[in-house]
Amino acid sequence: MTVSELEDGLRSAQLFSMCGQFRSEPGAIRLQLAIDWDWLPTSRDQPDPIHGLKQLEQLEAAGLGPKRRAVELSLAKAVLAGQRSVERYPVLIEGPDDYAQAALAGAQFAARMAGRELLLEQPGFWVKAVTLYIAGFWPCGTLPNQDLVVY
Repeated sequence: MTVSELEDGLRSAQLFSMCGQFRSEPGAIRLQLAIDWDWLPTSRDQPDPIHGLKQLEQLEAAGLGPKRRAVELSLAKAVLAGQRSVERYPVLIEGPDDYAQAALAGAQFAARMAGRELLLEQPGFWVKAVTLYIAGFWPCGTLPNQDLVVY
């Protein structure tokens, strides 16, 4: 997968349209409240829980800092473009709790991290997470072994 393919997928995605319908697969399980899992980041200022600073340092050392920033911005904008396809996210509202903003911020974070993986030609965890977003799911957390938890 390339950055352009990822960006095109995000722009045309029907974000969160398949929430609640995910079927577990190797490396990703359906959201279950009874299991022990951690939320994925939903703010751009949070650290990458998968790679830490390693990829950022690799990109800077390779002189790809300006390209990284451009790719991250482009992918974050693609998430916002994909958001326009859906007016509301009723599946992300449970009683008084509305998870839509957290889900969208999580998609932006994941897209930025996937961009880093692709620039380093090391597609992995975050590219998989973004493909799940593109498919309409919400990869919202991780298990202790770093398998994704998907709604």
